[in-house]
Amino acid sequence: MEGILIWILVVVGFWIFKAVSSNNYQNEIAAIPDLQVEVIKGTMESDSALGAKPCFTVSAKGRVNHPTDENIQLNIHMKDVYQNEDGKDVVMPLQCIIPQWTEGNTRFVSIAQTIKTSPNSYFPDFVELRHIPIEWLSGPFKGKRTIRFFLITTDVGAKSNWGSFSDGEEGKIRHVATADINHTFKEVGFLENFLNRERIENLSIQIALAIAASDGHLDQKELNEIKAWAVLTTSALEEDKANEKKKRLTKFIKEAHAIAKTKRLSTSDLIDEFNDKAIKEQKYDLIDLLLKVASADDELSKKEDLLLTKIVKKLDIDFSTYKEMKDKTLAKVGTIETSASSSEGSANEQLLGLSDDLTDKEKCKELRKLYTKWNGQTNSSNKKTKSRAKEMIQLIAELRSKYNC
Repeated sequence: MEGILIWILVVVGFWIFKAVSSNNYQNEIAAIPDLQVEVIKGTMESDSALGAKPCFTVSAKGRVNHPTDENIQLNIHMKDVYQNEDGKDVVMPLQCIIPQWTEGNTRFVSIAQTIKTSPNSYFPDFVELRHIPIEWLSGPFKGKRTIRFFLITTDVGAKSNWGSFSDGEEGKIRHVATADINHTFKEVGFLENFLNRERIENLSIQIALAIAASDGHLDQKELNEIKAWAVLTTSALEEDKANEKKKRLTKFIKEAHAIAKTKRLSTSDLIDEFNDKAIKEQKYDLIDLLLKVASADDELSKKEDLLLTKIVKKLDIDFSTYKEMKDKTLAKVGTIETSASSSEGSANEQLLGLSDDLTDKEKCKELRKLYTKWNGQTNSSNKKTKSRAKEMIQLIAELRSKYNC
C-alpha cells in the first residue's frame, strides 16, 4: 500500500512539474518581443568588398521563430510612400539594379535570406541583416521621399510579386515589421521617366539634329543615323504598335529637321529638359547616338566636338566613360578637324579629353595614358585605325612638348 502511495505521489509530482514547466515555457515565449526592424542611413566600411558606399543598413530584433520548420526566410521589401488626394497612403515598390535582389522582370526590391530557427527563436538585440548601397536603388519619383522598409518572415520558398505576397503566399507569412526613413532621390524616378518616355525620344532626336547642324550643314548620312535610331526604339514592340510609333517618329523627325535647318534649336534648353526627364542609361544612349551622328559624314569637326563636350558636362555623366566611347569613334572616322594654331591649341586638348580644370601635371599624366593607349593601335591591321593612331600620337607629342612632359 505504501508503495502504491509513493507511486501516486511521483506521478502527481511529474504532472505538476510538467504543468509548471509548460507554463514557464509559455511565459517565456510570450515574453519574446514582436519582430522589429531598424534602418540607418550611413556609409559602408571602406574595407568592405564594395568600398565606402552610402547605404541603408537594415537590422532586426525580436521574433524570428517558426512553429514547425527548422528554417525561416527573411524578406526585405522597400516602398515609396505618399498620400493621394484623399489623404490615403499610396505605396509603390522601389527598383534595384542587382537582379538577385529583385523579383526578376519587375526589378522591384525583394531581398531574401534563409536562417536557422525554432519555435522560440528570436534576436535579443538588433542584428545587422543587410547593407544596401543607395546607388543601386531607384525610386518611382525624384526628390524628397518617404521610404518604408518591410521585414517579413515567411516559410522558405515564399515569393513576392509586384512588391507584395499574393493571396496564395499569404499563409506562409509569419511576422511583419516596418520602419520609415526619409531620403532624397537625385535621379529621375522610374515611374515619371516611363510617363515621359515619348518626350525623351523627341528630345533625343532634336539634340541629335542640333549636333548634325553645328558644323554648318545637315548631311543626309547624319539624318539616316537618327532615322535608324528611331526604328531601333520600336524593335521590342508588337507589329501594330511598332508601325504606329514609326509613323509618329518619322513625322517628328521631318518637323524637327525643318527647324534644325533654320538653326532655331536651342541645344541648352533641350539638354536642360532632357536632364530633368532622363535616367542615366538614357543619357549614355543619347551620347552614343550623338557620336554616331557626328561621325556619320566620316568627319569630326571642332564645333561638333566642342558641343559634344558641353553636352556631356551638362548631363553630368562619367567623363572617362565618355572618353572611351569617343575614342572608339575617333578610331573609325576618316577625318578629324585639329588646329595648327597655338591660339586654338585648346581645341586639340578638347579633342583628347583634357579638361580646362586640370593642372599641367595632371594633363601630363593623362597624356602619358593616352600615348600608351593610342601607341598600341599604331600596329593595327585596320588601315584607318592605324592612320588615326599615328595622327593622335602626333597631337599627344605636341602637347607633351608644350607642357614639358
